[in-house]
Amino acid sequence: MDCRLEDFLVLTNININNNFFKQIKNYALNQPQDEVCGLVVPDNFGEVQAEPCENTKIDKSNGFIIDVKVFLEAVKNKDILAVYHSHPDDPPDPSRHDLLQSEALCLPFIIYSVKYDDFYIHIP
Repeated sequence: MDCRLEDFLVLTNININNNFFKQIKNYALNQPQDEVCGLVVPDNFGEVQAEPCENTKIDKSNGFIIDVKVFLEAVKNKDILAVYHSHPDDPPDPSRHDLLQSEALCLPFIIYSVKYDDFYIHIP
């Protein structure tokens, strides 16, 4: 299912503050030529946070990889709500690879487009 970010908030009833969006956007703007990535997790107070992860892909401008050890550690110790990443030069629409990974992980993918300054989410 594809939807706008506002629809995602209604569907999931997640307590997201504006800082969440600013966090993702700021991470992306600090490295606008690379895809940045991370996990969406609740903090101890139930507020949703964007937790950055290192993009370990060699060509960071054309995709992202979160180290499997980092991901598995997060799965073990946190409630992962979604995966986020940026698209430096493309619209926020998910690529075929984004769709496949989101479906395989059974996690929503939140995508921020640096060029278009817009968010998009895919919910498996």
